Amino acid sequence: MSEGTKYPHETQTSAGTSAEMLDQKSTAFRADIEGLRGIAVLLVVLFHFDLLGLQSGFIGVDIFFVISGFLMMQILTNPNFVWLPTGIFAFYTRRFWRIAPTYYVVLICILGLIIALPTELDFEKISTRLIFASLFSYNIYAPSDTGYFGTEAIFNPFLHLWSLGVEIQYYITWPIIIFLVRNQPSIIKILTVVAVVFISFIIAQILIIKDPDVAYYSFPTRLWQFGFGALAAIVATRIRLDVTSFSSSAIQLGSLAIIGGFAWLAPSSLPWPGLYAIIPTLACAVLLVVGKQPVTFSGNLLNRGPVRFLGVVSYSLYLVHWPVVVYGNTLFEDFETSHLVRTAGVAISVAFACLFYLMIEKPFRAIGKNDFSRWRPAIPIGSHVVIFVFSYVISNDKLITLIIPEKLAAASQMDKEYKATLNKICDNADTEPCHFGVKSKSPTVILWGDSHARHLVYGLDKKFKEEGVGALLISSAGCAPLIDVIVHNRTPFECRQSNNLALTYFENSPKFKTVILAARWDYYSSADGFRLTKGMDDASGTSGNDLSVFAQLASTIKKIEDLQKDIVLVTEVPIFPNYRAYFECRKSFILGLRGQNRKCRIDFSKQLETDNKLRAISDHYEAVDVINLKLALCIETACRATNKKTLYYADDNHLNLAGSEYVVRTSFRDIQTAASFSDVGAGSFIREMEPEQGGHGQAIEAID
Repeated sequence: MSEGTKYPHETQTSAGTSAEMLDQKSTAFRADIEGLRGIAVLLVVLFHFDLLGLQSGFIGVDIFFVISGFLMMQILTNPNFVWLPTGIFAFYTRRFWRIAPTYYVVLICILGLIIALPTELDFEKISTRLIFASLFSYNIYAPSDTGYFGTEAIFNPFLHLWSLGVEIQYYITWPIIIFLVRNQPSIIKILTVVAVVFISFIIAQILIIKDPDVAYYSFPTRLWQFGFGALAAIVATRIRLDVTSFSSSAIQLGSLAIIGGFAWLAPSSLPWPGLYAIIPTLACAVLLVVGKQPVTFSGNLLNRGPVRFLGVVSYSLYLVHWPVVVYGNTLFEDFETSHLVRTAGVAISVAFACLFYLMIEKPFRAIGKNDFSRWRPAIPIGSHVVIFVFSYVISNDKLITLIIPEKLAAASQMDKEYKATLNKICDNADTEPCHFGVKSKSPTVILWGDSHARHLVYGLDKKFKEEGVGALLISSAGCAPLIDVIVHNRTPFECRQSNNLALTYFENSPKFKTVILAARWDYYSSADGFRLTKGMDDASGTSGNDLSVFAQLASTIKKIEDLQKDIVLVTEVPIFPNYRAYFECRKSFILGLRGQNRKCRIDFSKQLETDNKLRAISDHYEAVDVINLKLALCIETACRATNKKTLYYADDNHLNLAGSEYVVRTSFRDIQTAASFSDVGAGSFIREMEPEQGGHGQAIEAID
């Protein structure tokens, strides 16, 4: 959220040591900025509630960044701003007390919901999320957590707080930059801002290619948007624009149309904050510059009551709306399908925003009430105490059962062990090859693929140790094991690096006799999945021609076979239709609810076409066999994600430790040596599974 978002009305004149210290001409209240804040928060709220078809309403956050840059630059370059320790301390103190109270109250409310409804969220990550959020630094943790556009995002009530982390880091950094050039001529200040914008933008474009999540959440990659606002402030205060009212209206209306059109029409899959981010960022900067002109039509439009009202409560609305989305989604099964339910969610969010604004945000802005200021530190201090105590309790295996059900505590512990164990076996497996199995022996087997290869590592590690086999994992999440193919919506650099590394091992290491290929094949071939292209390695995904995953898989297999390697194709495990379906299964399993069998049943009939294509590919190559993981969990096309005592899944499409061990044990034949897997016929790896004691299995025919 922006500087303006946090401090409606008099905010724009109250960021120094006192309002009287600021130049009233350059920092006077502007109703159009309040309206612009209202437009920004409206875009974000409609986007998150999936209403009115907004595809890129998240640009509302970009608008807040530009507004913050504009207002902050006006404050810091004002001749009356006091660059003394007392003035700077007062500046930071004011910023903190105007942001912190509502922020921490919302955090405590989220914490209360977590305790009251513990099975509705992913409990394993809550402690870490809380601590980072309480320190205004969730954006630092976010790249390793839920992706902003990922399917799990809607189960993370802290996700939206990343932008507050960016804002706080801007508040800390920007005054330092301006302080260093405060006594320099105006041209030096302008060139400094331009340099910061340029460097930040270049960093953003590099990281979009190397790590899109870091690029999206990081302060350095967002600083250029604040810089656009700062440049707009310089232009607005130092350059007199000789334009007519009609011209101003035309420019402003055009800028508003660009912002609105972009929010509605631009696909959310665009790399962000990439080149396309310049469009709404520049349009907002233009609005801030031209909006200072005499009364115009669009100025009146932004000055209307409804948008100004949203601008007044925009900070509180931004804070409360996302938890309403998260819990609305978990508590109402028709949340995703019912416009009425989601519209009611917007109304509830606005009501809570008004309540928080009137009871917390506005009173804390009433500076000068001594009796009030004596106890106001209680909110952030008390909040930190509660948050850190809660975090300690849920991270302690013995204490956690005091606040959540025992089964949930066990499931949470299993989630922790899943990541810890995989990291122990294969640390940095996303960036480096991992030697597993018998590590004292040279690896003779390569397991190559995306995260669906990695979730087999625990089971294969135990199996290979029993069989005396050394193996190597080459894996990168979201990267299909295909040679000379670019996977878009992921980082082309990362996928190409991983897959080229695999090819290097195939070509230069004769000890490797067998290659196991495992991936979420169906995802690379579906309309909702990742695009595959051959062509220029760009981040936008616009170059090259779309490719068939199966044609490229056949080409990859041919290259491996020519190197005299034996190949095993591994099918996907049964996949839940969405993350919500998995979460409902997990919740019913933990609570022992009626209907657990129904909620934990997976229909994999839609995956059969993919499995058949894999089988068809294997039939064309003598050295290729197929292992069908579904046979361990399914009867005909109905599959179970649990048995009576164990949950087999870590999320909607990955196995946990128990699932990995069980599926490998029932699907892979014993590997005694590094001899060719193809000494036996196709399908020999798919053996009939014996009923598991206390479990659900029974003999299932192979799909040959």
